[in-house]
Amino acid sequence: MVTLLKDIVDFCDLIGSPIVIVSQPDFKIVHCNETAEDMFGYEMAKLKDSFFLEYFDDRSRRIIFAKSNLIQFPNSSPTIKGSNLQLRRRSGRQLLVNMTASLFHAHHSTYIIFTIEDMTELQKQSLERAKMQGEVAQVAKLTEISHLADGLAREINAPLSVLQDSADFLNHHLNDPKIDIERLRQNLTPVLGQVDNLNRVIMQLMSLGGYEAPQLQEVGLKEWTENFCQNYQDIFESQKVKCSINISDDIFGTVDPNHFEQILTQIVNNALRALEGTSDARIEISASRAPKSVILRVWNNGPEIPSVVRANIFSPLFTDKTSGDILGVGLYLCYNMIRALGGELWFESDPVKGTAFFLKVSTDPTIQRASLFKRPRFIVVDTDEEFATQVIGKRLARLGISMRYFRSGQEVLESMQEDQAFQGLLTAVNLPHMDGWQLIETLKIIKPKMPIGIITENPTEAQIKRAESLRLNGLIGRPVADIELKRLLRNMLSAEMGFVPSVTTL
Repeated sequence: MVTLLKDIVDFCDLIGSPIVIVSQPDFKIVHCNETAEDMFGYEMAKLKDSFFLEYFDDRSRRIIFAKSNLIQFPNSSPTIKGSNLQLRRRSGRQLLVNMTASLFHAHHSTYIIFTIEDMTELQKQSLERAKMQGEVAQVAKLTEISHLADGLAREINAPLSVLQDSADFLNHHLNDPKIDIERLRQNLTPVLGQVDNLNRVIMQLMSLGGYEAPQLQEVGLKEWTENFCQNYQDIFESQKVKCSINISDDIFGTVDPNHFEQILTQIVNNALRALEGTSDARIEISASRAPKSVILRVWNNGPEIPSVVRANIFSPLFTDKTSGDILGVGLYLCYNMIRALGGELWFESDPVKGTAFFLKVSTDPTIQRASLFKRPRFIVVDTDEEFATQVIGKRLARLGISMRYFRSGQEVLESMQEDQAFQGLLTAVNLPHMDGWQLIETLKIIKPKMPIGIITENPTEAQIKRAESLRLNGLIGRPVADIELKRLLRNMLSAEMGFVPSVTTL
């Protein structure tokens, strides 16, 4: 063996890493150190003059061959590292290895020194680390689900307790021969209210999975906010809350009006809850311009948000256990909805300055501007004006629906000739000159897609079947239960968007 090659061989024997020297271009093994012998599972006598590439799979052979040819050229990289080469040991076990190749010439011959690195242990560690990270992520998901379940259980438990107590009371007094009907009616009121609360929780949970893509349009925030606050007028008055709006006429924001209303509703409801027991209670809504965006600020002078609530306020169904206050999924949904609109939601809370929520929305000039914020308009037909305006009208207003009241079907048809812009009809059955059924049958010809609901005295099986045959959106009896009226109105609004539920499901 020539002197240069012998010196290199002696040097390789001193190195702890597996090293194999092969001749070029036949890839025959000339020498390997003891560490390489251990890796291959063969002694040097067996490895010498064997074909180096036979110890690798087909893919690895192609890579080694291609790289080995490249290193013969000037300025080429001798590294075969990171190629995940598969080396087959004598035992048949596959090792994942990386290699570096260095070219040298000795006595008119060309040789390649391959330095081999066993990556099997590192791969094992990497797989274990990935597995551990997956387990940690799974635990985090389970923890989040646990928190969600805990909050949901607390959210549902309170209404269920009221329902249980009321049911026990009613069950006990139904056997009383001197039963007080009025007292029983009073005990039904909280039952209906708690059913309404449960329905709200279910609707919020359903919206978590069935979130609709936003339908963006540019709206004037002053007019939009004023219309929104009109729905709260009775609540502001009853709770003695002063609400002021400070928004310029020329400030516009790019929003989905429906989603934006849900966000603002949650924030205002939270403000009203925080203001309970506060003297000189105030809510102020203002807006300011920012680069390519507008920031809507909703402020109240209630107490500071506790630190534990601030840290978790946008978590789903977070429960403030110190006060028993359940925040629900509302702010969690708001946070995700505002992000879907391309905006941001944050808050500031101070014991002196009060609490303010900030909604940042974009001002996209490519979005078509809505010339006027229009609320859905319903027709209400009934001979009892007080019932129509005080019971039905207030409920419609809180759902963001404007109402036009009529005493007879003839008045409705005359109005239809002048103004077709109505999105729903609520009618009594007993009307002068033209009863409710005749009005409905006529409207089915004029406006076949208009959602229609009936409010009648003691609904009969015949009336229910007739409502189904006409594909109406609901039929409820008097006295009107709040939960039934809300369900009917919700069905009518859904139908206005193209969904027609069965009357029998109401």
